[in-house]
Amino acid sequence: MLEGPDALPNAEIMITRLRSAIDGARHDGRLIVFVQNDGDPGDVDEPLTVGWELFFDPRPDDWIVTKQTFDVFESNPALAAELAATGVERLVFVGMQSEYCLQESCLGAADAGFDVQVPSALHATYDDGRRAAEIAADVELVLTAAGVTIT
Repeated sequence: MLEGPDALPNAEIMITRLRSAIDGARHDGRLIVFVQNDGDPGDVDEPLTVGWELFFDPRPDDWIVTKQTFDVFESNPALAAELAATGVERLVFVGMQSEYCLQESCLGAADAGFDVQVPSALHATYDDGRRAAEIAADVELVLTAAGVTIT
């Protein structure tokens, strides 16, 4: 989604913004959780293919969580308890795609009782019958209605 022929239209901007957010979170000592989608056989994100690999390099103390559904909490029923056990109360979600994995994982986190935040400039999607910005704005409305804070 961030490189190659299927990259988002604003991929270079997103890379810079995401890298800055990750660096800032690390500087502040926050836990970084990378979510990796396990696509179906033949999908661009099929496990152990180039499209499945994480774009940013995790550090040894970062968590990597795989998922098979849009909602990382649905794919990993113990995740909420594991995060809470480390003292995590707030989750800040960034990434792609706004209307699928980001939205559903945010809703899952809110349902699990976390304070959920989404920086408006740190999620993205593709044009799909409508402009990507319109889709992202609609996602933010859905998330706000569910109690998610858009920053």
